[in-house]
Amino acid sequence: GAAAGGGAAGGLGGRRRGGGLVGLARLPGLGVLLAGAILGARRGALAVLLWILVGTIGLPVFANGKAGLPVLVGPTGGYILGFVVGAAIIGAVATVAVRRAGRGTVWVLTAGGLLALLVVHAAGIVGLHLRAGLGWQAAATVDGAFWIGDLVKLAATVLVAGAVHRAFPDLLRRRT
Repeated sequence: GAAAGGGAAGGLGGRRRGGGLVGLARLPGLGVLLAGAILGARRGALAVLLWILVGTIGLPVFANGKAGLPVLVGPTGGYILGFVVGAAIIGAVATVAVRRAGRGTVWVLTAGGLLALLVVHAAGIVGLHLRAGLGWQAAATVDGAFWIGDLVKLAATVLVAGAVHRAFPDLLRRRT
């Protein structure tokens, strides 16, 4: 059930130690949100793809120092692949906010981040269901344990991205 899914989900989370449910409390989620919110949709998604490529070719950037293709096709692969789309979503929203308002507003960035998190978590639930053998309800229960941490990361992202865009107001402006 949920405990087995938590152990399977422990594979996501950068180079921190600890497995099970704790292992999914991940800092890469913060990096993904920041990449999109600061770099925009295209560059943010490309930065996340580069991180995935680095991990896939063998550098230990995934949870617990793991690397390689098995991580992508394992139970947490849905989250990792969802990160690309999540970065693109918050990046697109941040770009529109910066171009229209002169800077990303707290509410617009928060809304974009929530949408990004919904996509990442949905992809993660699918991965847990397909690769960890969890039923949909058990996968959603495992996933639900990480929303509070991800909402804290979203708040940090909104604060940092807002400050970056105030300091560098042309970062996401159209180039002419």
